[in-house]
Amino acid sequence: MSAKLLSEKQIKRKMIWDKITFVFVAVFLALSVVFSVTLIYQKSYFEIKWINGQSMYPTFNKDAVDRFGNKKGKNGGRASNGDRDLDCVIWDGHESTMSKMERFDIVITAQPNNGSRDLIKRVIALPGETFYFGSGEDNGSLYLQNSSGEFIYTSQPVGEEYIREGSYIGYQTPTTLGPNEYFVCGDNRGNSSDSRSFGPVTRDLISGIVVAVIGTADATLDESDSVVYTNLRIGCPRWIK
Repeated sequence: MSAKLLSEKQIKRKMIWDKITFVFVAVFLALSVVFSVTLIYQKSYFEIKWINGQSMYPTFNKDAVDRFGNKKGKNGGRASNGDRDLDCVIWDGHESTMSKMERFDIVITAQPNNGSRDLIKRVIALPGETFYFGSGEDNGSLYLQNSSGEFIYTSQPVGEEYIREGSYIGYQTPTTLGPNEYFVCGDNRGNSSDSRSFGPVTRDLISGIVVAVIGTADATLDESDSVVYTNLRIGCPRWIK
C-alpha cells in the first residue's frame, strides 16, 4: 500500500513539474518571439545612434562621465576612450515621418561640405521662413516673421541660460531660408557647431528624426583607434516626440 501511495505522489509531482515546465517554456517562447519581432521592427524602422558629444546637453548626455568618473557637463568635448553613460537614441528616417518634420524636432544631419559627419541638432527655422535672434540682454531669443510681416517672439524648448551663452553673429538681422533649407542649433549654444557657423542644412542632409532615448553606452577605441560605443544598456525609453 505504501509503495502504491509513493508512486501516486511521484505521478502528481511529475504532473505539477510538467505544468511548471510548460509554463516556463511557453513564456520563454513568447518572450523570444517578442524580442525577435522587436529587433526586426527596429532594424526595419528605427536606427540606433549614440550621442558623441555635449552639443545637445542637457537634453542628451546629462549624466555622461569621463574615464575618471567626472561629469562631462556642458563644456565637455566629443566622446573619448573610457567615457561612460553616453545616451543612445533611436531615430526614424522614413519619408512618412520626415515629411512631417516640425520646428524643434531633433534631427540627425550631416554638416554641409562634410557629409560623413552625422550631427544631432534641433530644428529652429523651417524652409522659406524669415527669422532672427535677439542681441544684448535678449541674446539668442528667437523671432519669426508671421504672414503679416511682423516678427514674433517664439519660445524655444531650451534652458534660457544655454540660449544666452551662445553667439549669434550673422543671424541677429532677418534671414530668409530657401525652399529646401533648415536652420539647426544644438541646445548647448555655447558649445555647439551648428547652422550659426556652417549655415542652413538642406533636406537631403537630414537623415532622420530622433524619437526616443533608449539607454546608455560606454565609449572605447577599436582596432583602428576610432571611438565606438560598447556595453549598450537598454532602459525605459524616454520619448522625444
